[in-house]
Amino acid sequence: MWTDLRTAQRNPLDFLEHVDAMVLRLKKIVDRFEAERVPYAGPECGLLSFPTYASALECLRRTARAVETVNAEMRARIGR
Repeated sequence: MWTDLRTAQRNPLDFLEHVDAMVLRLKKIVDRFEAERVPYAGPECGLLSFPTYASALECLRRTARAVETVNAEMRARIGR
């Protein structure tokens, strides 16, 4: 797999988690620990481990969209 990624035979974006999956996981964490105890949500590992710069940025974009979605839903729930 790593050889395929390095030689551009596989797209590294195929291995990134979808925003919907991130949203579901973040909601479960917030429900379990409460929002006040989840001040930060980000990628689980360092971005240097990603095979390309573009894939690391896409991971950050997807994470940001997931956080924005959960924050918007929480604001709507409390009426802000």
